[in-house]
Amino acid sequence: MTLLVAAVIVAAVWPRSHTPAGQCRGTTGSAARRQPYAVVLRTDTDRVVSAVDFDGRLWRAVGDRVALSGLAQRSATSLSGALTLVNTQEAAFSSAAGYATFRPVTRADGCTALPVVASGARVQTGR
Repeated sequence: MTLLVAAVIVAAVWPRSHTPAGQCRGTTGSAARRQPYAVVLRTDTDRVVSAVDFDGRLWRAVGDRVALSGLAQRSATSLSGALTLVNTQEAAFSSAAGYATFRPVTRADGCTALPVVASGARVQTGR
């Protein structure tokens, strides 16, 4: 009985993996919701050609696309901006040059299918 109680206590306090089952694990720490984190995406015109290591998971742009504004250089191979965690299954990339929606990469998608860029430090917003 004592062993069972000890096992329950250990299971309750033991750190759990942040990555939900079926999603690809990243190396970054947890992200705070609605807080922007610096990132530089690899791009080919309006196509995102990198996954992002963010919130301890790998993320990929929906449709591999970024919507570009008139400020974007069409020949750019990277796009600087910020990634913000909207909820556990959605993140938003934004910059003066464009925006995109990101979803977690699943093992079915292939965890190593794209080069990976890591998100950086939280962007100071003055709030």
